[in-house]
Amino acid sequence: MPVTLFKDVISDRLSEFGFTRDPIETPPDPGNVLKERILSGDKVEIDIINDERFILTISESQYSRILSSSYWYSMQKVREQRRLIDTHNVRSLPLAWLLVTAYYSAFYSAVELSRLFGLYNLNLTQDQSSSVVGNSNSSIVLKKGTFSGAIEYELKDAVRIIFSRQDVKPHELAWKNMREILGVNNRNNLLVSKKQKFDLINELLNSQKRRLKMPNNVRN
Repeated sequence: MPVTLFKDVISDRLSEFGFTRDPIETPPDPGNVLKERILSGDKVEIDIINDERFILTISESQYSRILSSSYWYSMQKVREQRRLIDTHNVRSLPLAWLLVTAYYSAFYSAVELSRLFGLYNLNLTQDQSSSVVGNSNSSIVLKKGTFSGAIEYELKDAVRIIFSRQDVKPHELAWKNMREILGVNNRNNLLVSKKQKFDLINELLNSQKRRLKMPNNVRN
């Protein structure tokens, strides 16, 4: 899975907002990533709609902090996976582990790219679902599982994300989001040298015959 294409799309998306990269001297607060904010209830408003749906509302300033913190930690994961692949000892590693490492590098990149387009991938255990309910004013029991989130920009100076439970695994949802983001129309904006990679990604994501295997199955 060519991660460089994801990186280019992320950079292009950030440039549309006039974003310029500043060096981060110290790691951001890990409590500032979105899932931790949802579980802690800190500076967020949660409304439970039913047992498979809830709405998160957060100020734009807080959301910007969350987005940058999440990006930093995701990039650390991607770089660590890449570091392992680039190491001179790579030939001593089993092929299955190399495949899993490359897979996760692409997976973390896909999750981060989705966030920049307002699409979220959230997995909740039953205890975590209970924490979400505890941070709301509702007594509805929220089911555990994988939740997809989509941003709605309807509020002034605030961001609203609607989360809905999906009958898919987190990895399947990540690739589903990629299919939406890497639409056919985006291909026309790429350089000729990158269209081949783009077509390869679309083929992998949309193929029914060559479905992306779960990492554990690849490793085992």
